[in-house]
Amino acid sequence: MRPRDLRRDASTAPPGAAALPVAPASGSPSDPAPPAGPAGRGAPWWRHPLVHYLVIGGLSFVVDMGSLLLLSGPAGLPVWLAATVGYWASLLVNFGLNRRSMAGTGGRLRVQSVRYAVLLVGNFLMTLLVLQVGAGLGLPTAAAKCVAVVVATASNYVLYRRWVFA
Repeated sequence: MRPRDLRRDASTAPPGAAALPVAPASGSPSDPAPPAGPAGRGAPWWRHPLVHYLVIGGLSFVVDMGSLLLLSGPAGLPVWLAATVGYWASLLVNFGLNRRSMAGTGGRLRVQSVRYAVLLVGNFLMTLLVLQVGAGLGLPTAAAKCVAVVVATASNYVLYRRWVFA
């Protein structure tokens, strides 16, 4: 039992006697402390990398859609230009924030950028494949696109952690 895990139970000690150590309520005296850090059991849920990944994805969507609507609406740009600016701005936000979240401040920017670009091409080709197969199966385009987004979201999380930002 580690000294920081000890508590003195003065209520059961006889008058004038030293209190005996009591094991922590969370486990046996030989249990190690929960690991520290974002993935540790004692860490709050909002520090988990998956939560960061999903929040960053949502923020990237807001940047993409917000840019499209603001630039094509009040700013008066053509839709194709507004969509292009929004798309690339969201990719920069997504790459930068996921890089910081998954790789900390370290890592080789050039290598990570190339890997990210390869993953984008792979996502694009996978999306085309899912849309084509979905159409062949008679799925509505929106349903097939949702399948592609779910597949990309799940696979990108793993690939970001194990390859792109590793």
